[in-house]
Amino acid sequence: MNAGPAPRSLVIDAFLPDELHGRLLAFAQARKAAFRPTSVRRGEQGVIDHAVRQSLRCDGGLGPFEEAFTAAVHACVPELCDVLGVAPFAIAKTELELAAHGDGGFYKVHFDTFTQDARLTADSDRVISAVYYFYRQPKGFSGGELQLHRFGGGLAEKLEPLDNRLVSFASISPHEVLPIACPGGEFADYRFAVNCWLHRARGQ
Repeated sequence: MNAGPAPRSLVIDAFLPDELHGRLLAFAQARKAAFRPTSVRRGEQGVIDHAVRQSLRCDGGLGPFEEAFTAAVHACVPELCDVLGVAPFAIAKTELELAAHGDGGFYKVHFDTFTQDARLTADSDRVISAVYYFYRQPKGFSGGELQLHRFGGGLAEKLEPLDNRLVSFASISPHEVLPIACPGGEFADYRFAVNCWLHRARGQ
């Protein structure tokens, strides 16, 4: 059987200015008590399923950094649409999640668009997904690459989670987070990320 087409991706290194990158990292490292296990969407609800996803998300998200991060992503939207092959659209909603992956963290193959019951309860759709990676140096973990899969099956591209890197792709693209090893186990050594989804209103 022939493999399906490969999803497009866009990688932007040195995405945030060094000063903002450093303050965001310090913020995430200081918020350890606010991180909770991540869930996966099942119908209209999110459930914790460690067989599918093992990571942490921060209650309160990016806090004081939300506005600056959102502005940085929005500034890239014309390029994102062009490279990813997405028709230009007005952003109806920007969804952000501050996440952390420690030893044994992963997320099996999935896609970010809502379907079935989950879509019925929303008034907009995820169109573009972006993941921003950041962590302290020297790096205290290995693995955690983003693996894109071809539509219809087969591996397409493996992207390194380099510090201060933004990786973007269409939300319909099948993808996974490969397992992470963090032998020291310190929270400050985790692989931090901001998961971002740009929504388009229905009917556009």
